[in-house]
Amino acid sequence: MQNRTLLVGVLAVLLNGCGGSSSTETPPKTDANTQLGAESNKETGYTLNVESNFLAKGVAISWMGTTLTLASSEAVTLTKKATKFEEPALNNTPNNMTCNGKLSTTNDTAYRYAINCELNEGYIAFTQTTELMYPITVKYGQETFTLSSNIHTVKQAQASNYEIVSFGGPQDCEASEAQGVVGFNCARYTLAYSHRKLYKVYNKDHKALIFDAENYHGGMFRISPYYLWFNDAIWLINAEEPAGNVYSLSVTNHSNIQKHDVHANSLLVNGDALYALSYSQNQIHKLANGAWKSVNFYKGERETDIEQIIVSDIVHNNENAYIVTADKHDPQQLSYVTFEDGNIHAKPLGSAIVSPASTPLFKFDNNNYAIGFNIDNQLVVNNLDGLLEERNEAITTIADVTNATLWQHNENQYLFVNNSDGVQQFTTEGSSNAFDTTELNNLSPDWIGGDLKLLIAGKRHEQTLKVNEEENRVVEFATLEYLRQGDKVQNEAQLKKRLNTQSPIYINYNNSLLELKYEQRQPAKQITPLHAYQGFLLVYVGENESIQSSGQLWLLSTDEAHLVTDNFAWEIFADGDIFIEQIDPLLAIIYNNYARQRIYTVELDKYL
Repeated sequence: MQNRTLLVGVLAVLLNGCGGSSSTETPPKTDANTQLGAESNKETGYTLNVESNFLAKGVAISWMGTTLTLASSEAVTLTKKATKFEEPALNNTPNNMTCNGKLSTTNDTAYRYAINCELNEGYIAFTQTTELMYPITVKYGQETFTLSSNIHTVKQAQASNYEIVSFGGPQDCEASEAQGVVGFNCARYTLAYSHRKLYKVYNKDHKALIFDAENYHGGMFRISPYYLWFNDAIWLINAEEPAGNVYSLSVTNHSNIQKHDVHANSLLVNGDALYALSYSQNQIHKLANGAWKSVNFYKGERETDIEQIIVSDIVHNNENAYIVTADKHDPQQLSYVTFEDGNIHAKPLGSAIVSPASTPLFKFDNNNYAIGFNIDNQLVVNNLDGLLEERNEAITTIADVTNATLWQHNENQYLFVNNSDGVQQFTTEGSSNAFDTTELNNLSPDWIGGDLKLLIAGKRHEQTLKVNEEENRVVEFATLEYLRQGDKVQNEAQLKKRLNTQSPIYINYNNSLLELKYEQRQPAKQITPLHAYQGFLLVYVGENESIQSSGQLWLLSTDEAHLVTDNFAWEIFADGDIFIEQIDPLLAIIYNNYARQRIYTVELDKYL
């Protein structure tokens, strides 16, 4: 049993008067009562080792001015200096339980306090035996309750079984029962796709098949890249069907698949709602209370009468999601559409932007900005919090921008652009500066990229690879020379040291996740050539002289570096056929589009 020591109280310093004298006079006699009082006021260090069974979770102990609430059945050692020992007392006993504490002596200053809680007759308890990633909802008899870290007791019901009615998130749970206590052991998973099959992935060594599209008996089925967990079901799109029907799959009975009368190219969970976006049919449906309904756009508080055409895929900014729409009768009148409060709100961009960038709205110094291009193909940054007529004049127009990216530090989001003047941060009069860009510009990068968490930069390269005697191929790639998250900055030399290499660190230049995975229309201009994914990058270290070259594939962030695989083909990396499928709090899923059947699973450090 693991011990934790909690230091309680204040360490008293005893000051004893002492001194000397050259006089030969006899010192006065000490009164016996005075000496006895001094000894009785002398403090002694006491320890109390508290042990308990798991039902004692939540019980409070009061001991010599200290109150401790037990969070688990692990032993806890308390220390205290006092003139005499006082017995502990139990408080906050859980409902429908009886708890007793037994005190025993180890030696004159050390004590053991054993707490035992038992269910009262006629009651049953529910608890967790592992840390729950998500709270689960349990039904027993006529009562439904939610379990997180608590113990829940109910009166036993005759002939009643318990069942999990909601898992709260992507996790599987098993129940075991002993002595009137039901414990739930839960394991989190993430979803991953490989060669027309969908899996639950628990860790790098354990995955479970949940849907095989090749053996689907309802006709041809091709799983769209949009698949997700929502309300205790896994939602899929059959991309084999012309309009893409939406399907749901039970998380407990994988053979139970249901076809919905809704078409979609994309699925989105926003808040407590599931949205299905159909570009071909120009419709958005929302799943509410188990039923689908069509949702119209809103401008301000009123439903719009102007028919909007969906012209972009979903873009994300942290928890916010956006799409771009155009006025059906005037396609150059664009709006950013936000999903919030159960409604879809459209906010016009202003006439200065005739083509949107593939970046979301961003929040800078408490103002919302949009990025796009004007008729002269110059980058335009508009403040969306002003009146529409104000937005018709661009706040800033930047010429000759080769690439741009958004980066967040604390609560502010910054736009960085790269042009003939180097790397610049978008600013307005009196606005905030992210950091001094001198070090970054000294590298003379010809590209910048990343995501909200990472700012990355480096040099772009072209290479001619000889395929055979008659065919050559030109591939684009880049070297990674700068990586920043928050105030943590790493240059090329530091990055090489982390990966234990003297070779350049390569990154695929056009590795856009949207371009690799999705086939729906995407007229928004791709302004960020290199994307990070939730703070992580895929990089290549090794030879790249020929089409047969191979090296190491790494998953990299500012804090973590994971070797994904050795002997990875340079040709596959340079073609952009390898990408991060998703980052889960425990796992990274990496998909090899070239091999089609290959999933790499990396267990992450920072959440474990």
